[in-house]
Amino acid sequence: MNQHRFTPGPWAVFHDHADPATARDYAEIRPVGTRRHDGESIAGLYLCDFPGSKQEANAQLIAAAPDLLHELRLAHTFIRNALAIMTPDQKSEWAARNILGGNDSDGTTRAHEREAVIAKATGVQR
Repeated sequence: MNQHRFTPGPWAVFHDHADPATARDYAEIRPVGTRRHDGESIAGLYLCDFPGSKQEANAQLIAAAPDLLHELRLAHTFIRNALAIMTPDQKSEWAARNILGGNDSDGTTRAHEREAVIAKATGVQR
């Protein structure tokens, strides 16, 4: 059973439209290893050819979404595991280094923020 509520990655951006003229101006995001018309398309974008256009970068970001979510989940687990074995002094030192590094926030570990982003990405209501 698919554990995801979305098409599992990896995804990639393809410029393989049947019409070569259209292929230059159209990007399709779909799972790696699939072909056009397999019914696996995630999204299609027409790429504007004006200065400062960000469509190609947006397509690449969308294609990276499953990998980003996977890495965020791993980082969330690693941080929780590290916190579980740290002494109170080590946790205080970690917080101080985060503040010195410009990462001062309400939560030293940002666990709630990570959980919120994971919930948003997976469509799970918190």
